[in-house]
Amino acid sequence: MVEFDDKLILKEAESLYKKARSIAISYAFIFFVIGFVVGYIATSANPTFSFGIGLCGLLLGFAAGSSAGQKLKFNAQMLLCQLQIERNTRK
Repeated sequence: MVEFDDKLILKEAESLYKKARSIAISYAFIFFVIGFVVGYIATSANPTFSFGIGLCGLLLGFAAGSSAGQKLKFNAQMLLCQLQIERNTRK
């Protein structure tokens, strides 16, 4: 017989929060590298201007990663809310 296991839901919520913390930094790094490479190619190997484009990519990546992280945090909160509803109604 399968039984309700609230520890599984808590682990999933913790996992979502860990992913949310790391996703903004990951996106920022990836966008920086892409921006730097594209800027380097587009500006005929001018590293100063390429670095500026890379920084713009970093900011855009951080913004995109933060948005994705917020969605993950929201999903974690929904899991925790459902868990609390289960605990409250079980009695």
